[in-house]
Amino acid sequence: MVPLKLELFSTPHCAHCDAAAERIRDRLGTAEFELERQNVLDDIDRAVGLGIRQMPALVINAQLVHQGPITEKHLQRLFTQQPWRR
Repeated sequence: MVPLKLELFSTPHCAHCDAAAERIRDRLGTAEFELERQNVLDDIDRAVGLGIRQMPALVINAQLVHQGPITEKHLQRLFTQQPWRR
């Protein structure tokens, strides 16, 4: 099974972004995944190309799946529905 590639686009000193990264790691536990934190300021062209307009922004397998604060409820819905597999 190919591990999920998760990218969390964030801005420096963003409390919501730090919390989202922690929630994602907790939620996925021992599942195979790669989580990369991307500073949106370092890769603004890619962020614009993905349609990112709010931080944090979660990209899974190169598909934007969520923007804005990420709660446990959001993660549960995302990993149940798996919109990146469509």
